[in-house]
Amino acid sequence: MGGNYEKSIYNQLMEVIARLDVMENSLHNEKREHKKDVDQLNKKTDSLTQENRTLKEDNACLRSITNNDSSNTSLLPSTDQKCNVHIIRYLHKNTGETGNPWSGEMASLLCGMNKHRKDKGYSLL
Repeated sequence: MGGNYEKSIYNQLMEVIARLDVMENSLHNEKREHKKDVDQLNKKTDSLTQENRTLKEDNACLRSITNNDSSNTSLLPSTDQKCNVHIIRYLHKNTGETGNPWSGEMASLLCGMNKHRKDKGYSLL
């Protein structure tokens, strides 16, 4: 009888070990999936951080353009060539209404040109 008891305990031990192996594999798979999720979320966070930085720069550019708008001066818009603000507004409107990416890129280019001109201390007038 002692042999059957030992055999039964051994079989139970083997079943427990098999179930633990299954659970361990399941945990490893879940861990792998969670790591993938975390990596994707980190990439998305980096992307959104960069987009936020770009939007802040564009906002600062547009704010400085607005502060230098020809409506704030005594010069006519056609003679006040400081900022291209009217063109930039038109381009942003075009992007919003049509979804054309080129007009947004052109507005960014003009903002960049204005910033470069200001940084270098150049004057158009």
